[in-house]
Amino acid sequence: MEGGKSPGNDGLNKEWYVFFWEAIKEPFFDSIMDAKDGNLLSTSQRQAVIKFLEKKCRDKRYMKNWRPIHF
Repeated sequence: MEGGKSPGNDGLNKEWYVFFWEAIKEPFFDSIMDAKDGNLLSTSQRQAVIKFLEKKCRDKRYMKNWRPIHF
């Protein structure tokens, strides 16, 4: 992942995770394992952000001329 990019809707970027990794790795993996064992993601893990990017040189008034990108 490029620097300054946020993989989720919380706005925390790669640099934040790298800096705090030693402090958060156990709770992070515990959260993942709880979701796997319980077969259910937490509310925040089930959320996504969808952004629409316009297709270049297309009429912006029509939905078919936009690409959905989810985060």
